[in-house]
Amino acid sequence: MDIQFAARSKVGLKRVNNEDCYIIEQGERKALATGDNPILFAVADGMGGHPCGEVASMIACQALAGFLDTQGSSSVKGLQSVLEKRFFDIDKQLR
Repeated sequence: MDIQFAARSKVGLKRVNNEDCYIIEQGERKALATGDNPILFAVADGMGGHPCGEVASMIACQALAGFLDTQGSSSVKGLQSVLEKRFFDIDKQLR
């Protein structure tokens, strides 16, 4: 399957800096379930108004970098489970 994508983020109406961060990453290995290279899309919304919201969103995206390459040829269900755990770990790290 050929997927085209783009990303855009902009400062809202109330802030002077953009605290959002995103990551788009395509895995190197083929997924067992589909035979396609998996793609990870993640958006970290930067807690506008809280101190260091831009830092928190950047840390979250950095923690996901390389995720797909560490998973080998996991099934979709396996990726979902590991990714869910990773999100909880990132949340714990940020708190």
